[in-house]
Parts: sequence; C-alpha cells; structure tokens
Amino acid sequence: MPIEKRFRAGSVIYFDHEIGDTLYILKAGEVELTFTEPETGEKLHKPVQIGEFFGLKSAIIGHTRGEVAEAITDVVTIEFKASEFETYVATNVELMKKLLRVFSGQL
Repeated sequence: MPIEKRFRAGSVIYFDHEIGDTLYILKAGEVELTFTEPETGEKLHKPVQIGEFFGLKSAIIGHTRGEVAEAITDVVTIEFKASEFETYVATNVELMKKLLRVFSGQL
C-alpha cells in the first residue's frame, strides 16, 4: 500500500548508487535531482514537478540510483514499493502511456 511520506528541507531522499526498490510521486514541495552527465562529467540539477515520479527507473529495473534526490523545501511524497507500483500501473492505462513516453524519451 502506498504511503504518504514527509521530508524536511535539506533532507536527502535517496543517494546516488544506492539500490532502491522505492519510487516516489511528489505531492508538495520542491525536490531536486542531482546527477553527473556521463559524457562531460558536468553536475546537473533537475527540479521535480508536482505530480511527477522520481526514483522510478532504478526501482522498476532493480538497478542502483543514478542521482541524488534532495528536498529543497519541506516535501510530501507518495511512496510506492516497486511491486505495489506495478500492480497499480497494470490497472491504469493512461498512467502506463505516460510512463512509456517518459522512458522512450530517456532512450
């Protein structure tokens, strides 16, 4: 069952290179993802929008995280375990389409 989880400003939600089976939907606040561009070595920062998923790819494929997720302000998320999320997505065609668009844009 997904749960609502709160993080204080400045908290790290997850670290780069950790194994994660949890993914998040941003419900309120500001989260920033920080990662290193593989080709240039440049550190990049990407804000997460309200309603957007993060931590999804590593949770679904069982791979290590590729970024750090940090709460910039106090944050409220909806937290899913990968197995819960797979069950949820299987019953929601529109969400499945959105995820496919996200993943195809990352290829």
